[in-house]
Amino acid sequence: YELRRSADPVETFDGAALGNLKDAMELADLQVPRRHLFSAQVAVGTPGQAMTCLLDSGTADLWLPSKRCVTCDGDHHFRAQQSTTFMPAVVHTVKGIMPVPVQVEYNGGTVMGFLVQDSVKLAQYSYPNQSFIIVEEEDIPGERDWDGVCGLGWRQIADAGLPLYRNRRAGAAAIFALVPTFKNGHVATALHVGGVATREVRVETLAFGPAEPLMPGDSRSYWVTSAGVSVGGRAPQPARILVDTASAYLFAPRGHFRRLLKELLPNVNRDCGSDAAAGNLIVCDCAATLDHPSLRAASVAVVLGGRHFALQVEQLFKRVPAGNGGELCLLMVQQSPFTTMEVNPVALMASLLTQGLKDDAARGRGGRGVRGGHREGESLFAPFVYPGLGPVLPTGQAAVEAHERRLQ
Repeated sequence: YELRRSADPVETFDGAALGNLKDAMELADLQVPRRHLFSAQVAVGTPGQAMTCLLDSGTADLWLPSKRCVTCDGDHHFRAQQSTTFMPAVVHTVKGIMPVPVQVEYNGGTVMGFLVQDSVKLAQYSYPNQSFIIVEEEDIPGERDWDGVCGLGWRQIADAGLPLYRNRRAGAAAIFALVPTFKNGHVATALHVGGVATREVRVETLAFGPAEPLMPGDSRSYWVTSAGVSVGGRAPQPARILVDTASAYLFAPRGHFRRLLKELLPNVNRDCGSDAAAGNLIVCDCAATLDHPSLRAASVAVVLGGRHFALQVEQLFKRVPAGNGGELCLLMVQQSPFTTMEVNPVALMASLLTQGLKDDAARGRGGRGVRGGHREGESLFAPFVYPGLGPVLPTGQAAVEAHERRLQ
């Protein structure tokens, strides 16, 4: 399924910031909100209702807005009464059978709703009896062009039933692959579910690293793998990489960012600066960086699975408008806004550098991937069974009516 990429906001940068790094003892904290890159169409219920789902690799939660939600943004709201396979989760309480309430803190806001299940289809891959939160009220700041969230991560923020990656057929692998494609003269990104996209890439060029927990001894949460990072052609240094669909930047840990900048751009204090009005992003003079012949060999390379993936200088900068009508070059390598990754001093926090994926696709190169396994022997398609209720619950219109009576 070809994904829709979020539009970049039109933003100008301040050329007066150039040169302000030389007097800064330390860089100001990066104030860049998580802006997810990709959204996909999903079909929910029977018959399927089309909704736009934000793909988030940082959570395993799935939530969609209810038709009853008057505070939910987005163009589509799920109409449970129109689905014959809708089933709410319920529990016995001292006041009788009640729906299961769920509250999730998400992206600087809050969503509140109830735990339910229904069929979900993503990229032509069907998830029967899939758990999700049907949202009755939300308070999420900012504008958006999506309806709900489809988590492709490992850990749920809320205890919200079965995550997508565990809802799989016996013996099937739950694989989510983001693959750069080049079709009909334009570059895009495709989501493949249930297997590796062997028709779109040369399999022999793929490199895999095992999915690891963020903290030693913990369970998996984010997509993390061990790799190596090389700057300017130097020998690769050990690093742990976190792949995140919430940003197009490559983030380096705070304790190492200034040194990385100097290795990448010898005159960074003169040619670049921190733009406070743009969240302290580092911008540079294009003539002295991206367009300068001396920086043609500048690169950052990631070593994964024994393969080198080099990001050349044209992939490390993005031309952006300056407030005075000219242009500046936004550095795509920024200081990490996250402090939790600095438990490992050589940790490198890497997001999907979209321009790098695009150029790989245009040149016919292979993709990047992180692969993980799941426990065997789990019952993944059994209907919900709640204490004292037995295995049979009403579905479809009867479930909706019972659900709304409990809400009242």
